Amino acid sequence: IAGIIVAVPVVGLATFIATFDIGKYKGLIQDQAKAATGRDVVIGDIKMAFSLTPAVTLTNVTMANAPWGSRPQMVILKTAVARLSLIPLLSGKVDIASITAEDPDLWLETDRQGKGNWEFTSAAPAATPAKSDGAALNVGALGATGLKLNYKDGKTGQVTKVGLKSLDVSLDAPLTAMVVTRVEASDAAVSMKDARSE
Repeated sequence: IAGIIVAVPVVGLATFIATFDIGKYKGLIQDQAKAATGRDVVIGDIKMAFSLTPAVTLTNVTMANAPWGSRPQMVILKTAVARLSLIPLLSGKVDIASITAEDPDLWLETDRQGKGNWEFTSAAPAATPAKSDGAALNVGALGATGLKLNYKDGKTGQVTKVGLKSLDVSLDAPLTAMVVTRVEASDAAVSMKDARSE
């Protein structure tokens, strides 16, 4: 009896995930991302695969730069995979075991007044937060391969580029109170140049 009680919701959840078409929510996700950041977010494709750690895969993702930025996109992402913990989903809790990104290309910069392009402005007033039951979004780890991080100083024109073959970050506590417990990076390469000399 106990086995049946456990198996029924698990099988039901497995069937739901296996037949769930997350792709039809791509437009909604893009709109919500723009509302939160004030920037256009484009997702090429989004899919969900079922396993003991269900995976949501996003491909060809871009986020627009600030209007004054020197490159159209602030973020260019080939692939990102978020793996969810299955058991917490049964109680309506979302725990992300890991988020991994392939070939992320990040362009960070400041304007002449020192304002960063990572300072977002919501496109719409924030909705009144719903009452929480105490659950919080947790992310266990972040990882990236082929990371390209660029930083341009708007005052000096200097551009710093950092390349990493791989980056792994272990986290603890909910996302809103994130605590980094471990960082591992390999094959780092750094270069700097004065963009004004080009």
